[in-house]
Amino acid sequence: MVSEIVDLRSDQVISQMPIELWTASGLPMTQNPFWIEATATGLCAYFMPEDGKSTLYVYEADLK
Repeated sequence: MVSEIVDLRSDQVISQMPIELWTASGLPMTQNPFWIEATATGLCAYFMPEDGKSTLYVYEADLK
């Protein structure tokens, strides 16, 4: 799956990145809307890929 960062003012894609994460049942983490935010040291991503009852998956990445 490839995710895109979109500039909402211009409605233009400014960056794309692959997200190669899946649930134990095989769903891609990007199945449903998700949130990625900048932190002081990198990025933090929040996913809830299942419909109905779901798990909140949180991933942090330090960028160097």
